[in-house]
Amino acid sequence: MHEVIRVHCWGGGGGGGGRAPDALAALSHLVHDEESPTERSEDARVRGNAALSRATSTAAAKDAAGETIDAALIARSVRSHLRAALGHYDVAVAAAHEGLRDAMAAAAAAGLPIEGTAATRTTNTAPSPSSRGGDSGADGGSGGVGSGGDCSAADPSSSSPEAVAAAASLADARGTAAAALANRALVHLRLGNNGRAAADAAAATRAVPGHARAHYRAASAAAALGRWADAERHARAAVEALAEQGQASTPAAATASALLTRATNAAAAEAAAAAAAAADAAAAADAAATMAAALSRRGVTLGAPLYAAQTAAAVQVPRVDGSDSAAADGPLLWPLLVVYAAAADGDGGGGGVPRSDYLEAVSEDATVADILATVLPGGGDDSGAAALPWDTGRQYVTAASVDVLYRVGWTYTARDRRGSGGRGRGRGDDDDTDEAEETRLGSERGADLLGDWVRVPPAWTLRRLVGRPDYVVPLFPVVVVVPRGVRPR
Repeated sequence: MHEVIRVHCWGGGGGGGGRAPDALAALSHLVHDEESPTERSEDARVRGNAALSRATSTAAAKDAAGETIDAALIARSVRSHLRAALGHYDVAVAAAHEGLRDAMAAAAAAGLPIEGTAATRTTNTAPSPSSRGGDSGADGGSGGVGSGGDCSAADPSSSSPEAVAAAASLADARGTAAAALANRALVHLRLGNNGRAAADAAAATRAVPGHARAHYRAASAAAALGRWADAERHARAAVEALAEQGQASTPAAATASALLTRATNAAAAEAAAAAAAAADAAAAADAAATMAAALSRRGVTLGAPLYAAQTAAAVQVPRVDGSDSAAADGPLLWPLLVVYAAAADGDGGGGGVPRSDYLEAVSEDATVADILATVLPGGGDDSGAAALPWDTGRQYVTAASVDVLYRVGWTYTARDRRGSGGRGRGRGDDDDTDEAEETRLGSERGADLLGDWVRVPPAWTLRRLVGRPDYVVPLFPVVVVVPRGVRPR
């Protein structure tokens, strides 16, 4: 049965007399025998509530019966009821939006200022189930749907009758939209559609900011998505809305408070983790900048690795020697690859390093003689020491029997890899893609781009070696050890 309102007549003269008929025209469904969008929305929501109740009772029957009922069959039945409810709520939301558009048009025609679509709660009175079609909320909270809207002319004593009617209609339309959205959010939650649940519940809280259930469902969806700051905000709003409605001691308030506690703790932990990650990133950036400055002061030129095996090394970058904590720019510790002549012969064997020693931390103050004493079985002068298993000719027993070398231009520098119009490539280097440049190995470089072999005196320190203008550090320092007087091909 539809209510018939009394229509006042306005003259066509000045003073904005034409505005009132426009306002009433937007509410013409009240004086015609047709269902309004609000009625269609509430009818659809009643049907959705019934389907949602069937889903709830079906799930409860499964729990009560235990193993005597096919769990898979029960799950399918519950999902079927939930999908039916979702279809009804889709209709309810669409009709509610139509009604909200009509109400906003009427409010604007009545001269009420409308700011956007967000509502401002003006009363804490929750609608009764009869006026809202009920709400089968699993959270047990009250409807919490306060009426209101962004209309300044809501005071009956200072507004025209049409403005008062339009404001009331707008508040009712917002409540209807919020109820439909909140119920659809609940179904999405039960179906595991947490993103859609969050969107619907948030939209409901924008329509009616005091909607406790909508805030609770928005918090639940945000928690399921790991968005703890949003979960905390909505859970707090739900608790506050219930308290304002005099329901602070209800089970719904206890449930919302528990969610608020969980969300607050998780949000704090998340914020602390984010702050720690940001601090770590800042520290890493500072360390990288400090290291870049240290390498620049030493005249170090970095380049691509010589061998593919280098990219699998445990340590690939230098670090400041922690034992010299008094110096901010103390001695650097470098990883070092010592390659023996068999591995350096020819073109490098496609990036393989069959015979080598990898040293994880070598002080830049260590001399070449110190390094050889570490890797060779006879150290500096013990010619009687046992040779390495592969050294059948005993050519690598002591430092006195070997030379340490590097080669000029033996790998690509960063400048080469940024592209130099082909000047950084050798014969056969026909792949010009950036990806290929980033993955090139120095051992694959064309022979026409390689310079001379340079002998490193035993007294040189590693710092002096890597600072040489013609020495390119191939990811990390590499030296080639050969029998005395031999030079690789």
